[in-house]
Amino acid sequence: MAEEAEKRPLRQISQSFKELASAVTSGNDGDVRVASFSHACSLVSILFGCLGFAFKFAELDYVAKVRDLKEAANSLDTLQSLLDLDVKSNSVRGGGSHSHNLLRVKRGLDMVKVLFEQILATDGNSLRDPASVAYAQVFSAYHGWAIRKAVSAGMYALPTKAQLLRKLNEDEASARLEMQNYVTASAPVIQYVDNLFLSRNLGIDWPHAFFLIPSNEEEKERGNKHGICRFDAPWAALFLCHCSHLLTLVGHKRSLKMNRSCKARVALVWAISSEAIFGYEKQLLGLEKLLEGMSAPTRYGACTAIVVGSLTTGYALGSTQNAALGGAVALGVVGGATTYALNSSAPRIAALHLHNKVATCGYPTSLTKEDIDSIVNK
Repeated sequence: MAEEAEKRPLRQISQSFKELASAVTSGNDGDVRVASFSHACSLVSILFGCLGFAFKFAELDYVAKVRDLKEAANSLDTLQSLLDLDVKSNSVRGGGSHSHNLLRVKRGLDMVKVLFEQILATDGNSLRDPASVAYAQVFSAYHGWAIRKAVSAGMYALPTKAQLLRKLNEDEASARLEMQNYVTASAPVIQYVDNLFLSRNLGIDWPHAFFLIPSNEEEKERGNKHGICRFDAPWAALFLCHCSHLLTLVGHKRSLKMNRSCKARVALVWAISSEAIFGYEKQLLGLEKLLEGMSAPTRYGACTAIVVGSLTTGYALGSTQNAALGGAVALGVVGGATTYALNSSAPRIAALHLHNKVATCGYPTSLTKEDIDSIVNK
């Protein structure tokens, strides 16, 4: 039975939210345990993964927030106590607080609910319209221009409905049943979470920004002379790296200008280091160390000398003309292989230098054409 549930995650999701809905509507103060809530939410993660690139931002953000709630369940019993603790410590709106993460997870649940409603209400095999409506209704208002444009482009890479159902091991009839079950069960759970915030006059329309703009005081403390913003989460930086070909980014010193309609220029500092994105500095190995100090003319001269020397030596070793020719061919092949190794190492050395330049650079956006040309011209 457990194996069947694992193979049919949609059924597992709908069942878990039925249990949460029962806890909410039971009349027993409606307390929802953090452990039960975070477990049910963790099951939803697979749906974001099945939707591909368009909702990669949601998957990365959602999974991280659910993980935080799971860890919070070790010390906090109910969602009410979780929120009350943050209110008491005056950290409820702080980035990374349990309350902040709870609200973000709730938005993820709401997005899936709207997506399922749209799938149930429309015919056809395309998920583009249902997903676009779900994103616009739940996430769009909280996202900046860059994320919205990237998601819009990613909608064209969504799987078809048939492909999604295959990934979930469902047919049309069973999928519609489980989707409707989730829509019905998740509604009171989502409303319950909203009420936790509204009953404490906290509101639910908190910014879902991916850039944090420091105040003047914070800038002074950090020595920030450029009015620099940082990413709210590492995945946002990575997501925008992957989406960079979709955006019109014009570098100006250490700032990025999104497009002409963007009046403000925003400078971005990676909240994570360049090494976390591009990897650590790499070392040259063996022949690469020898070749690094050679200029291109020197390398070509060395290659010519190796080939000529190989042919001459091979020919001289033969006691007869045929043996001499055979020796010349044999050592010529060895010499040719050596020169090939020398020349094929050159692009790798340039690539390693470029990698190390970016990996050790505090601001990848500050790299200039001259920096790259100097590496290539080596």
